[in-house]
Amino acid sequence: MKLISGVILWIFWCLFSGKLVGILQGLYYKMCQRIGRIDRLPVNSVDFERDRKKISVSLIMLYFMFILCKFYVKTSENFYEILRISPYIVNKRELRRRFHKMTLKVHPDKINNGDSREFMTLRFAYNVLSNERHRFVYERLGSSMIEWSETVSLYDVIFESVKSTLQFYGGITIVFLVSNFIGIKPLKRFWHFYIIGLWFTLEILSIIRSRPIFPLNFIFPGKLPFEFLTTVHDLLRIFLLAWSDIEFILFPHENVIDVSEASKQIFSLSSILLNESNHLVKMEYSSYGNKSTTKNRIKERIKEVVLENRINLELN
Repeated sequence: MKLISGVILWIFWCLFSGKLVGILQGLYYKMCQRIGRIDRLPVNSVDFERDRKKISVSLIMLYFMFILCKFYVKTSENFYEILRISPYIVNKRELRRRFHKMTLKVHPDKINNGDSREFMTLRFAYNVLSNERHRFVYERLGSSMIEWSETVSLYDVIFESVKSTLQFYGGITIVFLVSNFIGIKPLKRFWHFYIIGLWFTLEILSIIRSRPIFPLNFIFPGKLPFEFLTTVHDLLRIFLLAWSDIEFILFPHENVIDVSEASKQIFSLSSILLNESNHLVKMEYSSYGNKSTTKNRIKERIKEVVLENRINLELN
């Protein structure tokens, strides 16, 4: 299902992103014209392309925020959050103290209105986190895989933890190589593969180590790998689709020819040449003064020479 949604998103972005950005850019220029800030830029100018890329990146950032908000809204509390303890500094003594403190408020045998379901949840969370093997499996695969982990080795658990990561990044790399071979633009160059390698390394380290590393622990504070890896894949997929626009802003091409500026220079040069040619013709005629008869004879002779040259050229 995730693969199908990713393909649909990629097709939608390729087909409709340009039209959507064009509509928003037109609205942006109309708004700027109303407040008197700028005039509408030529379509082929560098400034026009830069504004187009900025609007596209702004759409990507809004979608990023939407994905993060959806993640925090839909994600329920993990066992660390239930016990109100940080996953980065957990130890058995602190874990036991926190568990006993919280059970005093919900234990059905000690409180008349105690919630037995909440107590069972606290008990289960404590049992999982106090067992090192169960905690390792829970942080990477979730609570549904704890019973399965009892029947396999630790290497099988690690392989199961990184399997989705290997499939995701391997699939992206293959898609990029095939698209480059076929010639689908924009071609995937150094930065695309560098970003894939960097995030793959960060993700593998977050899975193998006892805690997520920067920037994953900053983007998803208090969250565990099994909770945020799918969201990381969604964010990276969108980021790679928009990288050509981001690259244009971060690394501006100094040798890009501005068509509007070049056309202005050509028109200016042509007008200068036309004025100079008229000036030279006037200089040629200036020695004859007001001798209109002589001027007419010269013009007639010029026409004859041009005609003779054309006839000779056609005959040869």
